[in-house]
Amino acid sequence: MSSKQKLTASTIKNLPLPQGGRPNAVLFDTEQKGLGIRVSRGGTRSFFVNYYNSAGRERRKTIGEWPGITVTAARTRAAEIRANAKAGVDPLASDQARRQAGSVADLCSEYLQKWAKPNKKSWKYDERVLNTYVIPRWGRMKAQDVTGRDVVLLLDEIRERGAATMANRVLAIVRKMFNWACEQHILQNTPVTRIRATKEKSRKRFLSDEEIKQFWLAASQPQKHVSDALRTALKLVLLTGQRPGEVAAMRWQDIQDSWWSIEDTKNGETHRMYLSPAALELIEALRPGKEISRGRSYVFPAGRGNGHIASPALNRACNRIDWGMEHFTPHDLRRTMATNLGRLGFNRLIQDKVLNHKDNSVGGIYDRYSYDNEKQDAACRWADEVQRIVEGKASKITPIGERVA
Repeated sequence: MSSKQKLTASTIKNLPLPQGGRPNAVLFDTEQKGLGIRVSRGGTRSFFVNYYNSAGRERRKTIGEWPGITVTAARTRAAEIRANAKAGVDPLASDQARRQAGSVADLCSEYLQKWAKPNKKSWKYDERVLNTYVIPRWGRMKAQDVTGRDVVLLLDEIRERGAATMANRVLAIVRKMFNWACEQHILQNTPVTRIRATKEKSRKRFLSDEEIKQFWLAASQPQKHVSDALRTALKLVLLTGQRPGEVAAMRWQDIQDSWWSIEDTKNGETHRMYLSPAALELIEALRPGKEISRGRSYVFPAGRGNGHIASPALNRACNRIDWGMEHFTPHDLRRTMATNLGRLGFNRLIQDKVLNHKDNSVGGIYDRYSYDNEKQDAACRWADEVQRIVEGKASKITPIGERVA
């Protein structure tokens, strides 16, 4: 049974509880058609609005509890709902669709399976970026609830860590994923609109010999808030010159006879990198004592779950240790190796083969030689050079200016 009266704060406050075993008592507003207040036996007072959908069926939608929602706000919301219903938009149907809508984690999975894998050789890179930056932040959100502001805040957070280039990569992948979702009618709109990439500056930072020594000695000592595994991973970035994300994702089964096979890298191809004795010694120190279980398939396992440490963890490790020198990033360690390979006399071709830079020239496309011997030589000579630097011995590198043309 219900009645009508102008709803006010005083009226609502003094409404009696339902009597005679009824679950609730209802009072409709005389000012806004369809608006009512419902009082439960427990004393909860909730606004609702009645409306008719496009099929002519009367429906009821809860607006919210009083006094969290004022009478004025409830009237405004009731008017909006009834106007939308008259225009053919059923709010209850919209709510049901929202509940059934997939999460961002679901969208990432569908994007990878149905578009990235069939169309991109580097789909693993997309997967790594989504798993590292997007899913931890938005994974449980409904994909349709992600806003442009959410995207901007995520990119700002990445840039504030000094990773402007990575922020651009995340933006490109997220934009493609949401655009694809719109093309497939999974979503009606994409949140990635009018968001520009940051202009990338070419970094030139690499470590000098004295800085290499400082880095190595600091990374060899226990550090507060930085695990042994993270410090070892940073050393391996310097010794191998491979991308920090690839070092973080290193698997035991990919290491055979001093060769590390990096599957589905950024370039979409398998890359073989020789592990010098110094690099292997670091890796073997982390090998589990028992047979490697499924959860320990990674050289650098994550603290929880079966995954590996994330690439940003290496950046955080660089920020947390007092190296006693100008700030550097894990990628600067990769650049340090590349720079020193040139000093050691290895030409740009061999440097690119070691670093796995893709060669899109005609020669690069037709050249199927593995360059394994050259990569092994480069890895071993660089490891020897690092050892000499750390031990404070004179370098055997002839300064470029003194070489005979």
